Amino acid sequence: VIEGFTLVARNMRKVFDTLGVKEILGAGAFDPAYHEALMQVESADHASGDVVAVLVKGYIYKDVVIRHAKVSVAK
Repeated sequence: VIEGFTLVARNMRKVFDTLGVKEILGAGAFDPAYHEALMQVESADHASGDVVAVLVKGYIYKDVVIRHAKVSVAK
């Protein structure tokens, strides 16, 4: 069953790649055009306003945001 889900996920990634759907990267500074901040967290490793973690992946299709990446942001 797990192998079946893995194959389906791999095939979906291939289809997304051929259609031009790309994942929004969660590294770097928070950008409201691509990210939706769900929470702010204290972080000694990140500067204020940087994305700490991606909680839900976001996607872009032909430079249009399909779904914003839901992230946590450093205070």
